[in-house]
Amino acid sequence: MAIKAIIFDLSGVCSYEEEVPHLMDFAKRYNLDEEDLLKAYNELVVEAERDTISATEMWKDVAEQFNLQIDIEKEMTIMISKKKFYLEMLEFADSFRPRYKVATYSNYNKIYWEKIAEKIDLSTYFDIALASYMVKARKTEQAGFQFLMKKLGVKPKETGFLDDSEKNLKAARE
Repeated sequence: MAIKAIIFDLSGVCSYEEEVPHLMDFAKRYNLDEEDLLKAYNELVVEAERDTISATEMWKDVAEQFNLQIDIEKEMTIMISKKKFYLEMLEFADSFRPRYKVATYSNYNKIYWEKIAEKIDLSTYFDIALASYMVKARKTEQAGFQFLMKKLGVKPKETGFLDDSEKNLKAARE
């Protein structure tokens, strides 16, 4: 079968990965152990990316775990402000249209995704822009890929997927 659709990850492929650098800065500002902060955040972000908790609830839980008083909205805004897009990669993705259907699929919660949408119009480069919270499943789960295949009108064997994570690539192959 011929390839009919190409799916790009957003963070790490089409843009700079903003979360870890922000968390490292956050740990320094509040004199926290970086590994402890990453562990707490990563356990909660999975739930926010599945839309079972909000990003605000996630940050509130992080603040409570470390006994911090923080401006949650400000932290989220600072984090997403660090996201820089790789224009060459976005143009590369766009160059496949109209010969192929082109999508982006990334693990994000609703609030982060809305903040990203304020920075860039992803429809300029992609036919479909999907965040994990929209399908209540992360890229390591099948639901998002099944949703995309249906929306794109293609079969898995007709789809290419570019990601910077081996576990996400493995899930896409399955």
